[in-house]
Amino acid sequence: MSKVVIKGTVLKLEEVSGEGSNGKWTRQTLVVKTSNEYNNTVPIGFYKKGISVSEGTQVEVEAYVNGREYQGKYYPQLDGSEVKVVGQQQQQGMQPNSDFQYATSANTTVPQSDTDSLPF
Repeated sequence: MSKVVIKGTVLKLEEVSGEGSNGKWTRQTLVVKTSNEYNNTVPIGFYKKGISVSEGTQVEVEAYVNGREYQGKYYPQLDGSEVKVVGQQQQQGMQPNSDFQYATSANTTVPQSDTDSLPF
């Protein structure tokens, strides 16, 4: 098993429970949106209880990469081991983007020409 660390913002925390051949089970799925170039949405599963973070919280999650085979096909799975809160909860709505750069040019007017062919 390989261990990974995923940093991002909590989008959702879901809980699913059921009963199998070994008895009752509960699984929490923490959905984290990363702030890398592609803004990936990553679901991470936890079989232990007690994960309680609210939406918009900045977290750092340690997880193990696993896989399993089902009917000849292989499926990846991330099993979480620890959640650390690393930032404050962001407000809903527009999220600040640190990659965005504001224009600093003082010249914001567009020169008009006498031969402007636009109909408006």
